[in-house]
Amino acid sequence: MKRFISRYIDSVGRLEVLLLLRSREDRPWSAEEVSRELRSNPTIATHHLEALASFGLLQAEGAGASYSYAPKTPSLRETVGELASQYSSRRVTIIGFIYESPVDPSIRSFADAFKIRKED
Repeated sequence: MKRFISRYIDSVGRLEVLLLLRSREDRPWSAEEVSRELRSNPTIATHHLEALASFGLLQAEGAGASYSYAPKTPSLRETVGELASQYSSRRVTIIGFIYESPVDPSIRSFADAFKIRKED
């Protein structure tokens, strides 16, 4: 589970998008619909949808106008199902896993560039 989270889920928002589409996999979702349902920013919803599609967890339809839950392997489908179950019963633990996941070093160095340091 931790490996899946560190590879595919970089935020609680991304997890919420994935689980929303999984819970209603009978229909495609636009970024606007996802943002309304989750009360989030449409630009951020678009980013999460595109990322999840690039990982093979969602299927983009109509040149990315809408997305459906469609894991590319049975193993991914099973892991997302287990994650959904764990998130339902152990939400704090799963959120902890998300925030424990290693951050891409390039992102860390970019963020570090904005730290205020005491002059030597």
